Amino acid sequence: MSYSITENGFAVKGENDMPLDQALIDTDRVNYFRGEVDNLLAAVNEDGVDVRSYFAWRPTAMLLVLA
Repeated sequence: MSYSITENGFAVKGENDMPLDQALIDTDRVNYFRGEVDNLLAAVNEDGVDVRSYFAWRPTAMLLVLA
């Protein structure tokens, strides 16, 4: 069985109201995705999971929901 991981993401409450310089210091999101990718690689390399694709969620995806 193969897997595709879609719409994986990390939201920050109040992000849209933050000053740009604060929003660009996005350490929490970077750490989240680093952990996700590290675990995904472990699943592939250590357990033989067949992952065919990985798509990170992005804030602009919400525009499709709101349209």
